[in-house]
Amino acid sequence: MLKNNTAALIGTIRDSINKLIVSELEANGIEGIVPTHGGILMFLYQKDGLSIKELTQKISRQQPTVTVLIDKLVKLGYVERKKKGRIVELP
Repeated sequence: MLKNNTAALIGTIRDSINKLIVSELEANGIEGIVPTHGGILMFLYQKDGLSIKELTQKISRQQPTVTVLIDKLVKLGYVERKKKGRIVELP
């Protein structure tokens, strides 16, 4: 029973923190970014020009998920795709 309560509490805390992050970003004029984008942006800041495959491995997400996240960042102008869309860079 304790494990279930702990897992539920951790989930609630995570959701609350994610909402706080999004609201702080929006309060500072940064629209459309969600916490999941943070890992992608961090790794691109550390090493610009990563492939989708490299990003997938670094943030431990499935390739389709990373593609959707990258597409959103491209649309918002935070990153650019190079070499037939396989390499992602900061603008």
